[in-house]
Amino acid sequence: RLRLVPLGATPATVGDDDRHRDRRDHRIGGRYLIWVGTAEPRKNLPTLIDAYRMAEVDDLDLLLVGPDGWNLDLDSLFGPADQGIRNLGFVSAEDLPVLLDGAEALMFPSRREGFGLPAIEAMAQGTPVVGAAATAVAEIVGATGTLLDHRRVDDWVDTIRDIADSSDWKAKRSDAVRRRAAEFTWERTARLTIDAYRDAVDPTRVPRRR
Repeated sequence: RLRLVPLGATPATVGDDDRHRDRRDHRIGGRYLIWVGTAEPRKNLPTLIDAYRMAEVDDLDLLLVGPDGWNLDLDSLFGPADQGIRNLGFVSAEDLPVLLDGAEALMFPSRREGFGLPAIEAMAQGTPVVGAAATAVAEIVGATGTLLDHRRVDDWVDTIRDIADSSDWKAKRSDAVRRRAAEFTWERTARLTIDAYRDAVDPTRVPRRR
């Protein structure tokens, strides 16, 4: 028997001082897309990087955030000529919400995801998610996300261009993604975990549905 217990996210309050500090510390100029995770093959970063390169957008950077993982050499995926792509590596828990808050979208092209916590964390800050349709991310974002085939580079190219060409692409989606993220709280995670343990101890107990 399986019990699904979603994770949660708590919105961070981000002020102008936080945004200015983060842009200064990470040398961020204008608008940007963000990817967050551990660099490994299932994250499908080559597709995202190829799509960004093919989109040829001059005023929309791509920031990669997260530690090195395994079997994926980021240095081999892009070089000095790809000036819009920046690998920030690991960032602190204080910096991450600020970076997510300032992004136009979280790009999440994974081939597989057990849950996709960065998606909820981005949405909690009002940042829309562009994710792979055939993963758990689709269940998280629901109707608020832009879901694409992780194998179709052209679809990712088109979406990146759409974001670059629209000054209100994020603004039109922020309220909806915040409302969706509000359904995923750590309190709910704890409550459902406790329920699962209680049901295991007492098999005759009727589980509450929520």
